[in-house]
Amino acid sequence: MHPKIAFPGEAAALIEDLSAPLHMRSLRNPGREAVGAGEVPLAAGYSLAVSGFDGDRRLSALLDDFRRFMGVVMECPEKPAGWPIRLTRGDPGRAGGESHVVDISRQVCVLTAREVEGLRRALVFLEDEMLLRRAPILPIGRTVRHAAIDTRIIRSPIAPYRWLSGWELEDDNDYYPDAYLNKLAHAGINGIWVAGLLRNLVASRVIPEMGPAEHRLAKLRHLVERADRYGIKVWFFCIEPRALPLKHPAAAAHPDIVGLRTDIYEALCPCTPLVLEYVREAMRGLFTEAPGLGGVINIVMGERPTTCWWHTDEFAQRCPRCRTQSRADGLSAVLDAFMEGIRSASPTAELMVWPYTIDSHSRVSPLAPMIEVMKRSRADITWMGNFEHGGVKEICGKPVTIREYSLSYTGPSPWFDEMAQAARGSGRRACAKLQTGTSYEISSVPYLAVPGVIYDKLTASSARGVGAAMLGWIPGGYPGVMLKAAGEAAFEPRLPKEQFLQRMAAVEQGEARATRVASAWRCFEAAWQRYPFDNAVLYYSPITRAPAYQLHLERESRLAKPYNFGLERTRVPQPWEDQFARWTGVFTIEEVTRSFRDLAAQWGAGIEHLRAAPPEALNLEIGKDLAIARAVRAQCLSTANVCEFYSLRDSLLALPAESRPPVLRRMQEVALDETRLTGEMRTLMFAHPGIGWHPEIYAYSYSAAMLEEKLRQLADVLLTLRRWETAGVDAAVLQRTVEDAERLRPDRWGD
Repeated sequence: MHPKIAFPGEAAALIEDLSAPLHMRSLRNPGREAVGAGEVPLAAGYSLAVSGFDGDRRLSALLDDFRRFMGVVMECPEKPAGWPIRLTRGDPGRAGGESHVVDISRQVCVLTAREVEGLRRALVFLEDEMLLRRAPILPIGRTVRHAAIDTRIIRSPIAPYRWLSGWELEDDNDYYPDAYLNKLAHAGINGIWVAGLLRNLVASRVIPEMGPAEHRLAKLRHLVERADRYGIKVWFFCIEPRALPLKHPAAAAHPDIVGLRTDIYEALCPCTPLVLEYVREAMRGLFTEAPGLGGVINIVMGERPTTCWWHTDEFAQRCPRCRTQSRADGLSAVLDAFMEGIRSASPTAELMVWPYTIDSHSRVSPLAPMIEVMKRSRADITWMGNFEHGGVKEICGKPVTIREYSLSYTGPSPWFDEMAQAARGSGRRACAKLQTGTSYEISSVPYLAVPGVIYDKLTASSARGVGAAMLGWIPGGYPGVMLKAAGEAAFEPRLPKEQFLQRMAAVEQGEARATRVASAWRCFEAAWQRYPFDNAVLYYSPITRAPAYQLHLERESRLAKPYNFGLERTRVPQPWEDQFARWTGVFTIEEVTRSFRDLAAQWGAGIEHLRAAPPEALNLEIGKDLAIARAVRAQCLSTANVCEFYSLRDSLLALPAESRPPVLRRMQEVALDETRLTGEMRTLMFAHPGIGWHPEIYAYSYSAAMLEEKLRQLADVLLTLRRWETAGVDAAVLQRTVEDAERLRPDRWGD
């Protein structure tokens, strides 16, 4: 980690929250009784019996968790003569390790599964049935379920990766507490991805200079073992074979492994047998040293330099060997080497290939050549594509191309559709790359409560034969309604959407609140469709840092780079950029301002549904959900305020003196509204430690301290605006820079 990061440091509250046990308090409603002949009560006690699963170490952890749920959450004792729950090994009638049958009669409940993971899903189903009733009561009937999307992968919000936060497998910190893994398992997540660099972790005899003297995989191995107790596979995420920095010892010792050369890096050449042998050896070592590893997710091209074919065909032409080959020749050879190495150590692990350039902002690589790579590569390779990239929707009357992960656009895009169809048509497996908890549309909140969007995305995925989903990049891994929605929507038979939302709402917040909560989610979903989607808005506007975003009368000459998230990649705090022409993309500043205000208004209607729902005193999570929903609205309103304030400020000098007072009054109204929103957010941050946390920069995009500073800065701005309204605008203030003001008045923010 960077020296400026103290672990746990400011992430301590996040870690405490993720580490808190899942079943912490009773949610039982003592007044809820079984209804008619369709429900059976367990209040007098239950008994557990298991047959056919002897020796599976996952079973004891699973049963201990269920017993804790029954004892703590349902206040239902386990008794030898209690109502029987029988767990049996058998054929559930559908393929897949998570398939299960839940058969409930008045006399007994029988759970049938082929594997422990089927029992896990069956027991969680029982828990959900009791949670939605808020009582140890089960519905009589038979349910048969199977996973249509059988691989569902997410990532911890406290696992470092970028912005010099470090490689998570190279330190002693625990970014996946057992309680967090258990919460993921209950949400239906069965995979986590962890990032690593092969040459830092895996020793090599083929190219000794490409790795450490000995394998450094003990932490990965331990995580694989721990996660397995919760039915979760670990996936090694990489961008390999990674190009070498200039003057790397491996290139000096083996010059033939280098193909494409630039003034920054030297790419590994896939036409060189030694490179392919290194790949096979690295995969063999990885899976031998970490047995049970679920697989590898590899961005083979696009995000960082790898082989000569990592970017465009023109790049590859600069290699004397690759210029005589095709993309399919070069990349299929590398991918086959990956798969051959994996298979030499594991008969079941998966290689997911993520050809990132077909989803990139400028679509630098056409899809057809990548489909040719797919067809030329081994049939047991899985192909991943970004679900939304390349889609088009109309916003503010304009057709907008989606070039990032999106919860405001359902998809799939035509690009993903084409890739998924090609995979299915050639007997390959496809994986959808999604953002589930939240997206870069608003990446500094734990999650957006729009479970209906995830329902639609996974329904569309399974209809196209997609069997896997990587449910998050770096933001979005918080446990909550969104991950739960993804886990539930991955199973069939799938309820119709409205019934799905109603059931989800009852499980999350109880029967009495379910109708209002589901209505709130529908409002949130409709509101989020209004998001002014453009990468400029996502990356450069104030949305991530609002409402700590400061309002200056002076000009800010410095830009927030690379994105307006709060920190530069060197971990230097960013300025409060005010060059709003960079924020809007295809929109005008007025359209962005109006869109965020309209979005916030409809989102606010959803918040009123949550407030109107009957209270439930024992469920503390309800307060957290409401706080997050309010934080989303506050960030959108604050973004609109910042945009409007700077648009008005920049108009002042061009206006005649007699036209300025109305503008100054409106600027005061905006600043006063910002004062209110900043104070509201300061309160909300105490309700959930994930509010403001941005996993990609591994820091808070806004914090309590930043909000306090914003309030002081706003007080100064309001004093100046009131003075200007009566005495006239001081043009010198508008013409100088924030840096000048800081030098002139270091104790304040200029005028």
